[in-house]
Amino acid sequence: MAIVHRPRPRRTWVQRVSILFFIVVLLFSALSAALLAYAKDTVSSIPRTAFGNILTQDAQVDQSGQVTADSNDSPSVIDDGTRKTLNFFIIGTDSINTLPAGHQLRGSRSSAQLLTDTLIILRLETGGGSSAGSVVSVPRDLWVPISGYGGEHQKINSLLAFTGPQTLVQTVKDYLAIPIHHVINVDFNGFLELFELVGGLDIFVEFPLKDKKAHLSIQETGCVSLTPEQGLGLVRSRTLEAFIDGQWRLIDATSDLGRMDRQQDFLILALQQAFDSGFRDPIKIKDLVVEVFRGGFLTLDDQMTPENMIDLASSFRNFDPNELKKYTLPTVFDWDGPYSILRLVESEAQFVLDAFRGEQTEKSFGIVLLNGTGVTGEASRIAEELTDAGFRVADTGNASSFDIERTSIFFDAVQAESALLLASHLISGADLVQREVDSGLSLEMVFGRDYSGVSDTPIEPVLEQENALELYVESENEKNSGRYQWDGENGPQLNDSVVLTSSFMSAEKAALNSSTEGEAETQIEDAVLRAGQIRSC
Repeated sequence: MAIVHRPRPRRTWVQRVSILFFIVVLLFSALSAALLAYAKDTVSSIPRTAFGNILTQDAQVDQSGQVTADSNDSPSVIDDGTRKTLNFFIIGTDSINTLPAGHQLRGSRSSAQLLTDTLIILRLETGGGSSAGSVVSVPRDLWVPISGYGGEHQKINSLLAFTGPQTLVQTVKDYLAIPIHHVINVDFNGFLELFELVGGLDIFVEFPLKDKKAHLSIQETGCVSLTPEQGLGLVRSRTLEAFIDGQWRLIDATSDLGRMDRQQDFLILALQQAFDSGFRDPIKIKDLVVEVFRGGFLTLDDQMTPENMIDLASSFRNFDPNELKKYTLPTVFDWDGPYSILRLVESEAQFVLDAFRGEQTEKSFGIVLLNGTGVTGEASRIAEELTDAGFRVADTGNASSFDIERTSIFFDAVQAESALLLASHLISGADLVQREVDSGLSLEMVFGRDYSGVSDTPIEPVLEQENALELYVESENEKNSGRYQWDGENGPQLNDSVVLTSSFMSAEKAALNSSTEGEAETQIEDAVLRAGQIRSC
């Protein structure tokens, strides 16, 4: 009996599309699983440092703003509105141990030498459909009390060599009062390799640059593609010079402070270029993770897992590096015996540090409150009123006179917005006095007999307050109205004669100011300022 073969019914286009979609999903899942396993294996082989209970447990912030501990220590992005907040402490060391044989830095540094060239705190926030980042650099010469050493002080850049990474991290946590969730340590070779992996960096160079100590030489101008060695030299430079108007000129004499500004700008441009070159692609992310971490020149803390790193990198694929908030710790220059050091201006630093504590508000700036009435206990009473209104009073004291009628607020140019805000909350208002020279001092409020209280909400529109800035100019008498002394040559001085960092001008700028005034000198001074900036093409 003959068998009748019935034709197989043809699949509809819906069935074909469904089958194709299913195959693609299977392939993508298999690829993702393979990449994840490969990345896990690679990341798991990274050198690690044990920190015990020094590191802060990862935190989540729920929709109500409450911080909750995460028991499994995983930074996965949660889609229910909860935000993850992590502070990374990035330590850049001057170790040459992993550099190739014959590298120029091997001939100028000892393999036993280990100082921190760079200290950066990077805060990352993810979840709730968005991501954000903030960065602050810690000056190498910052004078800090060493945790666990009975009040002994030292420059922070020496702690890694003399006490170890655990004490360094604990000191940062204790002194700055901020959480540290994870630690990343990268050496010279790590920077060079990472720089090369992201394809270098293109920056706009207006004038030839050099720094012999940092092994930096950039003779080209215009849009320049930096080599890894040039990139390293640029972020390490502390005595940067530019060839302007026929001669080499020192860019700044602030050394570490100028370098930190360049490092932050460099970081933003490097991130931008990495994203532009495909870092948002999961495969590119994997390649970078594998190549960088395979080299052994990166050291992580013992609490960071492969899942942490992969999830975190993936959650920032759509982040715009230009939205990274940059902060600088306010410091003053000083001496401790033979050591030149930087002291933290703690009252002003709180606004910056609050950003890394998750507590920053527009009122977080520090206020030095000075009694201009002579009434005993008034400063304490008014400080309490300001605190109840959400402001931060860093210190109280007496003004140079007890015969002050009108309340005044003294501030640097960078504190103008804070001064306007404070004045707008004073029921009786205040005269706004901008210091002629940026001092680095805290915002000072000298209250007079007219003071009548603080409002929880602004009394006057900000625009009306802004007009007051143009009508009031600081006079010679007002320069001495606070608790800080005015020196005719050096500008504002602390009572202990500590010269402020901001009053230090570079040797070149000082020479320009002492020479004949005119348009040419102004143009050169502007060129010096531009030469120290890292700009995109």
